[in-house]
Formats: sequence, structure tokens, C-alpha cells
Amino acid sequence: DPAKNQYGYELFASEAAYYWYPWLYQAGGDLLSEDGEILFTSDEAKEAAEFYVDLVDYSPKDYLNSNSYDGRVAFAQGQVGMYMAGAWFAGVLEDEFPQINGKWASAPLPEGPAGCKTTIAGDALIMLNQTESSDAAWLWMEYLSRPEQLARMTYLTTGTLLPPLTSLLESDEIVKEKPVLEGFIDLMKCGVASTVSNPKFPRIETILNEELGKAMYGEQTASEALDNAAQQGEAILSRG
Repeated sequence: DPAKNQYGYELFASEAAYYWYPWLYQAGGDLLSEDGEILFTSDEAKEAAEFYVDLVDYSPKDYLNSNSYDGRVAFAQGQVGMYMAGAWFAGVLEDEFPQINGKWASAPLPEGPAGCKTTIAGDALIMLNQTESSDAAWLWMEYLSRPEQLARMTYLTTGTLLPPLTSLLESDEIVKEKPVLEGFIDLMKCGVASTVSNPKFPRIETILNEELGKAMYGEQTASEALDNAAQQGEAILSRG
């Protein structure tokens, strides 16, 4: 109801590509093949993009040029009824908007033709190949990767991050400590890592994001957005 400044969903043109990926995977589509062929112009991808972009009709225009972090305000203030976010968002809501604790819950996205899919993103420990203290660095990484340390860095501390070990996700302790994580844990079995192993893909993703954003603003159709992104992406991939 625009007159009351109340909407059903929230979209962000600045992050258009990333939040499209779950719909893409659920439709049975993908981004790139293992040999670097662009796949996001398939019928499945276009169907997912059209559905996704059409959600702009149910989204507040004031937040379209914002981002998912700023968009938490619209959700907390009751301007939007649904908001796509990861487990981290639960902790942000609890800390910043305690007045709505107990008044919201998580739910999975509706399953598509390819079933339940959601994106997985995370941080990683790395060791530089020219480090002068590789043994010490390895021991430190090994220590931080132990189950008890991962628990301490995620659900046993402030915030609502998920640990990257199945044994911890399936333990009784995590839901006991952070009940709000239960819905997010259930979705981990549907997780798809959206990182494409191609050094040129970040440039393509930037273009894909821009083109889908244009579609959200009504400058082109969702299908045209994917075709335009693919044309530019193929030019990038063809360069040596």
C-alpha cells in the first residue's frame, strides 16, 4: 500500500546480481560453465530474472538505490514485510532494533523447479605464499579452524554468524545458544557457493549488476539485461 508507505518486499539495484542468484539457482540456471561459457542467458535464467525484477512492483522506491544493510531500517520500521538476508542479519536486528524482537521470523524462499537453493558466502583464512613464518601461520590457522574455536567465533559470541562445520550446525548447542539461527541452519543443506572460478568473472558480475539494476528502474526488460550483460561479458572473456 504505497499510500501508507507499506510494501511486501525489498529490492536493491546496487546489489541486484547477488540477490538474484538464489532465484537463478532455484530455476535451474547458472552463471558460467567450468570452461568459461556464459550460462545466464538460458531460459531458466531469464525466467528467474523476470520474476526477480518484477518484485520491484512490491518494493519501496526510496530504498531501490540503497543497499541491503541500509534496508534493514525499512524492515524494522514496518515499511516492508519481507527482506532477503543471511544469518548475520538476525544479530543486527536484535542489537539495533530490540523493540521488534519476537515479532519477526525467518522463512525459506519458495522452492523453484530445481528445488531449494540459497547462496553461501563467508570469510576465509589465507597464508601468503611468500610469508617468512609459514609454520607459525599454519599452526595459527589450524588452531582457529578447530571446532571449539569456530564455535567461539560464531554462535558463542555476539552476533549470529554460522560456523562452517556440519558437526556444529547439527549440534543441539547452537540452537540452544542462538534459537534465531534455526531457520538459517535448515537452509544450509540447500547452499550453493556463488563464487565462479574465473579471474574475469568479477568484471562480468559488475556489468550484470548494472544491467539488472537498469531493469529494476524500467530502462530495459530483465531479458534484455541478461543479453546485454552476456554480450559485454563475452567480449571480456575473449580477451587474452
